[in-house]
Amino acid sequence: MTEVHGPILVIDDDAAILEFVSMALSDEGYEVITAPDGAVGLRLAREFKPALVVLDMRMPVLDGYGFLNAFCPNGGQHTPIIAVSAHHKGSDPMLCADLFLAKPFNVDEFLGHVKRFLQ
Repeated sequence: MTEVHGPILVIDDDAAILEFVSMALSDEGYEVITAPDGAVGLRLAREFKPALVVLDMRMPVLDGYGFLNAFCPNGGQHTPIIAVSAHHKGSDPMLCADLFLAKPFNVDEFLGHVKRFLQ
């Protein structure tokens, strides 16, 4: 595995998905931090400066769109973001997510994307 500078932040309000994605990433040797909603995720992203964010788009408190609007920089270093949603509508050019995946997604395909973004 390539050396990764910073944890992977997984943000999802579905506890089962949060645990599944976290375990899949941990099993690959990645450090993972989790958040149950976008507001907590935004605080953790600013505090820990993750190497990658896996973001659910539909959540209470602060959804994925709100997270992206608050987190994406207007310049400087970019953190790769994989957005996931059961209501996948494709890439929105106004958002800074690097990849949109529809739930449910294939874990091997997902891990392949993670590795590509972290190389």
